[in-house]
Amino acid sequence: MVNTGKSRNSFLYLIIIIAIGAILVSVLRGQAPRNEDISLTELADLINQDRVESIAQSEQNLTVTLRDGDIVTSHAVRGSLAADQLITLGADPEKFQVGKPGAVNFSAESPPEWGTWLSLLSYMIPALFVVGLIYFMLRQAQRSKNRDE
Repeated sequence: MVNTGKSRNSFLYLIIIIAIGAILVSVLRGQAPRNEDISLTELADLINQDRVESIAQSEQNLTVTLRDGDIVTSHAVRGSLAADQLITLGADPEKFQVGKPGAVNFSAESPPEWGTWLSLLSYMIPALFVVGLIYFMLRQAQRSKNRDE
């Protein structure tokens, strides 16, 4: 016969470890260094001032590396290329031509594959924790009811 007290305690310890892990992940995620966020108009001005070395686009997010080594971020509008948007906002079109001196290196990156799954898990783990807690409480109530009879 399985010792229910021992299995119950191990289940409780497992829940506590998962909760501590979730708290640590959320705290460490919040401590990641944040880049300065600028508008597309400001980015177009930086391009015209020849301060931009490269732009990496992942979906609508732009990661901009400046010539002084700083990294800033910006966001393009969905549905059109970021380079087209920047040219519309006043950036010099010659800055986007490959091979020209002083041209901006523009690259498009594919979005991370695990991003969707990680965001889904960040919502599912707390929900599963709550469901497990309710299940545990209901089993405890049922056991105490059976003992009273």
